Amino acid sequence: MTQTPGLLALPGLILLLLAGCAGTPAPYQPRVLDDAYMRASAAYLDDNLVALPDGWTYARWQAADGTRLRWGLAQRDGASRGTVLVVPGYGGTLDIYGQVIAELMVQGYDVAGLDLRGQGGSDRMLSNPEKPYVTDYAVYAGDLAGFVDYLSGRVETPLLIYGESFGGHVALRAAGDHPDLAADGLVLIAPAVRINTAPYPAAVARSLVAVTVAAGKGEAYAPGQQDWAPWQPDLNLDNPCGTNIATIHTKDAWFAHHPEARVSNGPTNKWVLETMRSGDLLTDKTYTARIDLPVVLVTVGDERIVQTAPAQALCRDGLAQCMPVHIEEARHCLNFEAPETRQPVFRAMESLIEVR
Repeated sequence: MTQTPGLLALPGLILLLLAGCAGTPAPYQPRVLDDAYMRASAAYLDDNLVALPDGWTYARWQAADGTRLRWGLAQRDGASRGTVLVVPGYGGTLDIYGQVIAELMVQGYDVAGLDLRGQGGSDRMLSNPEKPYVTDYAVYAGDLAGFVDYLSGRVETPLLIYGESFGGHVALRAAGDHPDLAADGLVLIAPAVRINTAPYPAAVARSLVAVTVAAGKGEAYAPGQQDWAPWQPDLNLDNPCGTNIATIHTKDAWFAHHPEARVSNGPTNKWVLETMRSGDLLTDKTYTARIDLPVVLVTVGDERIVQTAPAQALCRDGLAQCMPVHIEEARHCLNFEAPETRQPVFRAMESLIEVR
């Protein structure tokens, strides 16, 4: 069993963490990987990466504060059901979503995508570009709402936001903060309503990051985190996010060869604290009562990254129009599991459009 610090040990642990954060960090340098991993990851991408569809084009959209966000779009030659806006999860980059984008197009949709600030091809927030950082999740929500307003005038309707994990959390905040959000529905894939703070209990983890942020260390990595490294160096094994060997290592393999796309596996103290504070809103029924869009909310049975119960409770008790979909055999990174595991999601999306 993993040991967690007791409450009596917390003050000493906090002092230790603050001491570890002291001093000026060294200038950022991307991690250099050994030759064996570089060869193996290159072969992995050659064998498994699904290219973005023909006609996919990238562009830049400027947020209210001047931050430039990368987005992309591919449209079908024939009739379309509408447009699905893919919002990747934590650290995600649109470059590796070719498989899911292709599947959505087969289902009859045009597909757009948006890299949230701090990841993918969008502007980064700190001098160390791998560190995710935000002052308030209202910033993410404003970015997404503003972009959806921009996109809605350029594509077929209905417009559905397909948010994965962290992207799903941001989609909910955009709908709650902006009741006039120019979307017709939300598809939330294992949304990170509440993150998994193991090995620390949630209250302990919150205390740790709150104290370090108050001490001026919000830009420092959360306890135990560091610059990006492959989650599972052996590309023949699964990892906590998924079981499909052919796809689950796509992000790490891409990061190995595209260091400009890297995001650390672990966030900063401020990012963790703001994620928790935003989760407070998403579990407040007076807040979620503002969200009147139809929602498909997907949870998985072998979840190791976020907490499942708060997401299921949100669908059951917090949202006026919510269709739950549970995929027992999947892990958190559903978009990188086997294609057949996503079929229940696509069926639910059809019903979501029908109710409009």
